[in-house]
Amino acid sequence: MFVIESQKQSKNFRKESFDSIKKVFYAGLLKRLQNDGYFSSSDLQMLDLTGIGEFPWSWNSDIAFNKGSYNWLNHFFFLNPDGYLQADNNSLLSAYYETLLSIDYALSNDEQHRLETVVQRNRDHAEEVINSFMALFGAIPSGFSESIVSKLNYISCQILSWGNNPIVLDDLVDYKSALVQLSNRPAYSEKVIFKFVAYLHVTKSVRSLQNACLSGCELVLNCIRNIQQVPSYLSEGWMLVKGQDGMHVVPRINIKESVTDIQKSLFYPPQNSTITLHMQKNLSGSVKTTVPGSGVAHGNDTWITMYTGNNEVYTPFSFSKALKEASIKVTYQGLTEITPEPLQYDPLKKTGWWNPRLIHHALKSVSGSGLSFKVPRTGRGKYGFLSSFVIGQHPIFEITYKSKNASTFSEVFTKNGCWGIDFLGCPLCSGARNAYIPELYQDTSAGTVTIKMVPKPSYQGSSGPLAHVIGASIEWLSL
Repeated sequence: MFVIESQKQSKNFRKESFDSIKKVFYAGLLKRLQNDGYFSSSDLQMLDLTGIGEFPWSWNSDIAFNKGSYNWLNHFFFLNPDGYLQADNNSLLSAYYETLLSIDYALSNDEQHRLETVVQRNRDHAEEVINSFMALFGAIPSGFSESIVSKLNYISCQILSWGNNPIVLDDLVDYKSALVQLSNRPAYSEKVIFKFVAYLHVTKSVRSLQNACLSGCELVLNCIRNIQQVPSYLSEGWMLVKGQDGMHVVPRINIKESVTDIQKSLFYPPQNSTITLHMQKNLSGSVKTTVPGSGVAHGNDTWITMYTGNNEVYTPFSFSKALKEASIKVTYQGLTEITPEPLQYDPLKKTGWWNPRLIHHALKSVSGSGLSFKVPRTGRGKYGFLSSFVIGQHPIFEITYKSKNASTFSEVFTKNGCWGIDFLGCPLCSGARNAYIPELYQDTSAGTVTIKMVPKPSYQGSSGPLAHVIGASIEWLSL
């Protein structure tokens, strides 16, 4: 099975979890966005970028999709107990594949007993089919190897897929006609077909049950096949991605919006939203951070860390021991919504791979026939895929201090013209130390000094220009 790897956590990601500040900051930011009239959808949640990083938003080229963008999309997400979204370390495709393997077509107890009785009565024929198939193609996937019936369901689906046109079990009336019908059969598969036709003949009394199992099994297997079996040439349902390690063929994920439209929305003209935090350092050195309308976080000030090009490290209160209070204004510009579109499974063409209806049907299954999980699951699931997400330019930070001594800061900023910033555990701009330009202001009448950190436009990471991700809506599944 080919699956693009999930992005590994950068060595620059800080170890602190910053749980306290994240809880109040993300809750406050969501309220701010909604008050500003942006993305008022009730299912929008803020997204924590720790471990996933910012989004490479320029994904198109003449021949291939950006692998960095694809890797970022190839995550599934969960809702943190504190109310914001986080990315799981595993890939969406792997989780979805494993979930499909756990779905089967269930018969009623009476129907299952009838089918198993007939299969057991003709066990020799059944085992000959299984053994000849495995001798040629190897082991049957674990999700379909629990019983002799599930193995036969899997083999039946594989054999019917060898037809040039859609066929059913009743079309395989004898060995000679089967060879004609299965014109796309693999080499040396004639023995498997011969054994299979003989098995069908002796079990024809339960053909309706076999067909019912096959219809459900085929839906699941086709989606699995469209993830697992990478074609030798680019075909419908697949796409090329290009990275530093070359080209790869992967299951298709489209994006509804064009790169041109994304660029216009990000920069011409920008939609802005701002949130302000207030910080106080007490005598013990701990810091209280207040997000108006959200709450208070206690801890330290390392959730925003600034780095010079020489790797000198500063936090808001590390410029001087005399600093006790500060306010931080965080401005997001160019708020833009992006809509990923995994290629939906087409039952007529049997192309595409994304079919969440299979999972929803299996979750709703009750006693009787139908798709169901082999091990029962309940609820909508704790994990899901992005139905949309909101990006913006890299945030602008303005840190204002009650101070009349600008020299406390000017010496540092005079000799360091470029900076990097880690924010809430995420190194902005891939952790580059030259991504932000500092501006220093003093208001003598107000007795304040302000440090303004302005990002360079459309910072280029190794996967192309990056955008900050603010929040997302999730299609929840039981993955």
